Formats: sequence, C-alpha cells, structure tokens
Amino acid sequence: MKIDKLLIFSLLLCSGNLYGRSILTPFTECFIEDLKPGEEYYLSELTGDYVKVNNPGDRTENLKLGFEEPAAKDEAHESIPDAKWLRPLNSSMKLKPGQWEKTDVLIKIPSGKEYYGRSFRVDLLIETTGEEDIQAAIRSRVVLETKERKGLWRRIRDAIGI
Repeated sequence: MKIDKLLIFSLLLCSGNLYGRSILTPFTECFIEDLKPGEEYYLSELTGDYVKVNNPGDRTENLKLGFEEPAAKDEAHESIPDAKWLRPLNSSMKLKPGQWEKTDVLIKIPSGKEYYGRSFRVDLLIETTGEEDIQAAIRSRVVLETKERKGLWRRIRDAIGI
C-alpha cells in the first residue's frame, strides 16, 4: 500500500499541479545553432516561437521567469558563463485561471574569439511567487551553439569561391 501512495504522489508532482499551484509550458527544450558572438537575437526570429506559459489552475498565479546555470551536469554542453546572456522581455507575469501568456527572449553572446565554436547550456526557470508555503516551478533546457570563427584566408576563399 505504501508503494501505491508513493506512486500517486509522484504522478501528482510530475503533472505540474501541487496543492492547487499549477503552471504549464510547451517550452521544454530549445536548441539554437549558428549564433555569432557579439550579435543580438530574439528567440522568435530564430525559432518562430515564443516562451508560452499557461495557468490551468483555479486561481490567479504570479510568475517569475529567468535564466540560470543548469541544475544538472551535461556532458555534451558546457554551462553558460553568464545566464544574463539571455533575458526574457517579460520576466514577470500574472495569469488568471486558464490564461496563456507569451514572451520573447533576447539572446546576446558577448564579443570575443573565445566564444566561437562552443556549445553552451542554460536553464529557463518559470516559478510561481507569493506568500504561500508551496511554490511550483518548471525548468526548461536551452542550448546555444556558436559558429566556428573563420580566419581571413578562409573568408577570402569563401568570397571568391575557391
């Protein structure tokens, strides 16, 4: 009987609904490649989509959105040096029951040859805020890959087609 109760409790936690606190997002993972350090990008321009959040619960939720270093180690990608490279244009939201909201994300990798040809991982954290003892949160994975830097001779060869 203890196993059945544990399984039911685990399923409730995975559903994103905990003691009436509820948030959903289809934005679970995002992989963006060919970024050039020093340039500014918007998520919507690169992917054609936004970060969307839904409140399927029965009460209004105040949400906070932000980026931070990954919670789990990732062998394929290095942790982003500064999570401030990504910034949601709307970092806080107030969602009524059943309401959807969206925001774009500004991405800016600093200039510097050390940032070329690398793969960075960062997590988007969407969490409820307020005075309640129980808060809900969703963590989504974002991977940014930068272009390889071309030397002068390579750019000349590419320009003239040899």
